[in-house]
Formats: sequence, structure tokens, C-alpha cells
Amino acid sequence: MWDQDGTSRGYRLPDIMAASCLGFPMDMIYTLYDMMAGGVFDRFPAMPTMILEAGVGWLPSMFERFEEHREAFGRLKAPAWKTPPMEIFERQMMVTIEACERTDLRIALDFLPADHVALASDWPHYDGTPDLVGGFRRASAGLDEAGLRMIATGTLERWFPQG
Repeated sequence: MWDQDGTSRGYRLPDIMAASCLGFPMDMIYTLYDMMAGGVFDRFPAMPTMILEAGVGWLPSMFERFEEHREAFGRLKAPAWKTPPMEIFERQMMVTIEACERTDLRIALDFLPADHVALASDWPHYDGTPDLVGGFRRASAGLDEAGLRMIATGTLERWFPQG
């Protein structure tokens, strides 16, 4: 947040609107880059990691960018970073997606494994989805049914098994 330590504080975001809109994804991008470049995921390949409250639209293109730069500069600038970003994601990460965000749902289903994407609402916060089921139905109309079922319930069951 704009008033707490972290990446977005350095951007001098003026208020809650800017902080919520820009700060969450920027902090997440920086944190993931820092952890990957520092070799954290290579040292701890079984550590489950969740990407929360930052959307997913940025993730495929940012990971592609991370990989291009890892290949170009990694041996010199980040020698501990051995594994490509998408392999790290597929091995040990999940991300949440807001129920009513159609563009993020499309990107998630096109570029990410559905069993690594979970539905979120952030209700009762101002940016939450009060009608989780209705919002999800409207946003997901016409999209892949199997992937949507996984996002709606299967991912959380996979990552947080009962028993």
C-alpha cells in the first residue's frame, strides 16, 4: 500500500485509488522478480506460493519478460535463478482471480493451467464482488466449462485438501 513499506511506496502513489489499482500488481511483480532472481524458488521448490489480490492479466506477459531477461542476463546478474518463471509457477504457485473480471478469466484460461487459478471476491471490501456466483456467471459466459469448474472449486480443493 502507498502508506506501508514495499515497492509501491517508492512510486509515491497519492491515495487508495492509485494504491489499489497500481500498487498491488506492481508490488507483486517486483516481489516475484526478486524471489526468482534471488533463487528462492530454486532453493525451495516445494514451497507453495500464492499470488493474491493482483489479478492475473499481467502474469503471462511478465513471466515471458522475466524469462527473456533471465536468458540474456541471468548468468551474470542472477546466477541463482535456474528455473524458467512459468515452470516455477506450474510447480508451486497459484493465483486468485476476481469473480467478475472477464478479461482476467479469459487470460487465465488461455495462458495458465486452470488448476493454479482460484476464484476470489474480496467482499466486503469496496472492490469486492458482492454477488460472487452471479458475477462469475456473467464474466465467464461462453468460456471453457471444464476450466471454469476448476477455477470455481477445483483449484482450492487441490491446494487445500480436506482431511
